[in-house]
Amino acid sequence: MTRLPALVSLILIPATLAALAAAPVRSGHAEAELVCASAHLQPGKSALVGLSLTADAGWHSYWVNPGDSGAPPEVEWQLPEGFSAGPLQFPAPKTFETGGLVGYGYEGRVILLAEVRVPESFSGDSATLKASANWLLCDPSTCVPGEAELELSLPVKDEKMTESPQAEAMAAELRKVPTLSPAKPVITLDGEYWDIRITDAQVRKILGESPGFLPESESFAASDPPAQVEALDGGYRIRVAVSPNRQHLENPVRFVLKGGERAFVFSGDAG
Repeated sequence: MTRLPALVSLILIPATLAALAAAPVRSGHAEAELVCASAHLQPGKSALVGLSLTADAGWHSYWVNPGDSGAPPEVEWQLPEGFSAGPLQFPAPKTFETGGLVGYGYEGRVILLAEVRVPESFSGDSATLKASANWLLCDPSTCVPGEAELELSLPVKDEKMTESPQAEAMAAELRKVPTLSPAKPVITLDGEYWDIRITDAQVRKILGESPGFLPESESFAASDPPAQVEALDGGYRIRVAVSPNRQHLENPVRFVLKGGERAFVFSGDAG
């Protein structure tokens, strides 16, 4: 879940053109649409595109690791020839507890981001991006799946890209995507718990005394009991229960520390 810093500059330029977007699609208890931070595409350049998913009040969607139950949204791209899409980027989630089950996800609107690159050889006046999306939404008593065939048509011009009406909301979501820390965590097994040591003074300064711990894989760490995060000089010590699905664990493992609106992701081998 590395942020996309190279694209930030593309969403800070005043708008001059509007995207030719299809109407949002409603399925289950959510409304979905494709959005782009740029008002037009440029040959040889990348644009920030996203799946916007808005859940009804009282319902929530899920993060890449849904927790004890649930499933993350999925997107299958159908792009013009020569176009390519990077991996889906998930903003750091909230933690939910329903009926004794812990989940990680989003209330209201979330935009899952991807970098879409236009080939330098593209010569058309417009391009239509298509995607098949599916998701699961839950409330305190039930879960309902949703799916949609989405598309977004955009002008293509050999001009510097300008900001779309969706750019501000997408910039806010981009800031919530965890930044990859260069610090390598030391992860050791202590009985039924993982003992994790992190030395990263800058992250410690930004996240403060008590950041939340979010494992990207349910096969690494259990959600109950909650992880114990101890702030140290220049870093953290984390004690978290081993997942009951540890037999499926694959290295490297990744986890997120979240404090306020900022989050960092760490990657290392657990052993």
